[in-house]
Amino acid sequence: MLRSLSLFYSIVIVMSHAAVDGVAVPGPTSGDGHTEIATTTSTSASGVGRRWKYPVTRVSEEFVAENDRFRWLEGSADDSEIAKWVEEQNLVTASLYEEERVRECRSELKESLAAAYNYPKFTCTRKAGRRYMHSANTGLQNQHVMFLQNDGPDATCEARVLLDPNTMSKDGTVAISLSTFSESGEYLAYGLSASGSDWVTIHVMHVEDRAELPDDVLKWVKFSSIAWLHDDTGFFYARYPEPSVSDASTAADSTAPKAGMELETALHHTVYFHKLGTPQSKDVIVVDDPENPERLFGVELTDDGLWLIATVWEGCKPANKLWITNARLASLGRVEGRPVPFLLLVDQLDWEYSYLTNEEGMFFFKTNEKAPKNKVVRVDLSAVLQSGTGGNEGVSTLVWSDVIPESADVLTFVSCIRKDILAVCYMHDVHDVLTLRNLFTGDLLSEVPLPDIGSVSEFSGKKRDREFFFSFTSFLFPTVVLRGEVSPVGEKWALDIRILRTTVVPGIDSNQFETKQVFYNSADGTRIPMFILQKKGTELNGNNPTVLYGYGGFNIAMTPTFNPLRLVFMKKYGLCWAIANLRGGSEYGEEWHQAALFEKKQNVFDDFVAAAKYLFTSQYTNPQKLAILGGSNGGLLVGATVNQHPELFGCAVSQVGVLDMLRYHKFTIGHAWTTEYGNADIPEQREYIIKYSPLHTVRDDVPYPAVLLTTADHDDRVVPLHSFKFIAELQSKLGNKPFQTKPLLIRIDVKSGHGAGKPTMKAIEEVADIYTFMAHSLGLLG
Repeated sequence: MLRSLSLFYSIVIVMSHAAVDGVAVPGPTSGDGHTEIATTTSTSASGVGRRWKYPVTRVSEEFVAENDRFRWLEGSADDSEIAKWVEEQNLVTASLYEEERVRECRSELKESLAAAYNYPKFTCTRKAGRRYMHSANTGLQNQHVMFLQNDGPDATCEARVLLDPNTMSKDGTVAISLSTFSESGEYLAYGLSASGSDWVTIHVMHVEDRAELPDDVLKWVKFSSIAWLHDDTGFFYARYPEPSVSDASTAADSTAPKAGMELETALHHTVYFHKLGTPQSKDVIVVDDPENPERLFGVELTDDGLWLIATVWEGCKPANKLWITNARLASLGRVEGRPVPFLLLVDQLDWEYSYLTNEEGMFFFKTNEKAPKNKVVRVDLSAVLQSGTGGNEGVSTLVWSDVIPESADVLTFVSCIRKDILAVCYMHDVHDVLTLRNLFTGDLLSEVPLPDIGSVSEFSGKKRDREFFFSFTSFLFPTVVLRGEVSPVGEKWALDIRILRTTVVPGIDSNQFETKQVFYNSADGTRIPMFILQKKGTELNGNNPTVLYGYGGFNIAMTPTFNPLRLVFMKKYGLCWAIANLRGGSEYGEEWHQAALFEKKQNVFDDFVAAAKYLFTSQYTNPQKLAILGGSNGGLLVGATVNQHPELFGCAVSQVGVLDMLRYHKFTIGHAWTTEYGNADIPEQREYIIKYSPLHTVRDDVPYPAVLLTTADHDDRVVPLHSFKFIAELQSKLGNKPFQTKPLLIRIDVKSGHGAGKPTMKAIEEVADIYTFMAHSLGLLG
């Protein structure tokens, strides 16, 4: 749930896996406000100077006093005036790629990137009743195809197509965003989203004959899990209220052209039960919270199918309420207006609790309560569940005990397999260690051998099954899917691990590269880890072109991930690529996360700046040859850092960034991020937010590096107005300055969203544009 709401930006093939004083009001404009231009001189890759011409953005005079002079750009991207402004901005950006050397570079890169990405890819196998499921892509298909295997999970076993989203739209912009099999595996509930929007429409398929159930189409779904009753009669899910008449076309159908272009705040998330074979209008409410309309719900059934667990979240804080009720009773919804009687096991938003499994009344959870690196606990709920009255009666007398105490490493995930074994993954200095432990004692049974130092990117296993599956990857190690099986041998356990599928990437020789992990000190002395990828034999001469990537937020770690496109770019131009593990992530647990919340957000920017300075002092590169890159929350990182230290960088790329920190919470799901940043409507929080808000801290007294912003018209996670207003501020303050010789541009995509579900070729085009911009800005084109 937290990850689905957060600002993590990851196009699978793009990234590693985010002025207060002296406001210069532009001169008078005519008519629609776009015919005047601001100019700046730049030197092209061929050495011929050119004059940049930026559209002068109309000023919202009534908001100048609020330091928000481009407020009118908060309209929908299909507003006629905004659409014209978008067209003009894209024309300016396109003119860069029309320069001969730049055009040649982009063409060569696009061809090389497409060739490098044209190899078979697989997701982790998962069990679906008696069958096995995985998704695959032959190479350049826009979307992964879902396959089913009846005879076994091996690559040699026949696989038939279950669901192919590539047939659902001509341009590949419809994606599978959610899929859950029923307990028997005979039904599949899956969600479709269009153009990268967070809106989802759920459909149901009968697996054996691939027949769609025509009545089972559920709309207005966002940020939802699916929890099937174990008899396959229906499932629980969460959605928002039906939109008003004026908005119905945007949300009622996730494939509608305007879905994802609305700006309204998402409120009143509600859990429903859907009975198979009935229309959505017959779905019954299971739980909601009208007094706290910004809260969100997650749902799951216990392994024995008897109990429904509802988790209640407030924003992206790693803390939730946890309520339990009889699943069959919950499927009836409210009877005569009476709410479903939930046991309020955890009813404060202080700690995070995740259900793992239960043995009858003994329940096991993963939690961070008094354990910032997480632990596993158990509690006997037999007595309180038998009463069936709900509420918190008897909860205060429950006795909780540790099964796996907190350790020095971060416990990242736990899954119950083979009845009484826990698969437990730890993160040690930003790489994963996978172990098997006894459910009741926590004793170590075995370490699971991993192919290299890297990341367990996916894991799938069930309590009823002896086998489990996981995917592994690293910076220089393409994804491999493995199968494990645990069997008793006397009083011990035998572990069999074998490879199901390997990834072969033609034309990429990982042996040409190497990865180093270094540690450096931030401004306050905190020790920060950073990965550096480079070609073997790279000379540390202080002049290597280098990309520095960061995120630093939402409890998300930047772990090793294979990216062939990054390697293509590195090989072509001799680049180094650095990934800084900034505070705000989960690399060292909740304390590492909290070190960058609210008034401590500046720590992230300081960590990033210290990473750049380490690259300078260690003779990797220099400011003119350093590009910084980040998406979403990482886009905020780039925007804030480039404002604070423009002299340190030759290029800055902010993708779908959160850039207006005073108003981000007023649009779509932005209110969920106040648990990370704070709320500028609260005066004491506004005081520290405005100090780093990129939109409000643009300088006009110093030259900036080349800047590229990227956004998309259907991004309903970080709405495009952030990038619109920020580029307008940059261009208006710096566009006429004689010292600003580098371009300030924005790339605005259409029929795209925040990143998830982006078609392969669209993503490759975006990567080609970004890499070309970097090469041009760092002087690599000759």
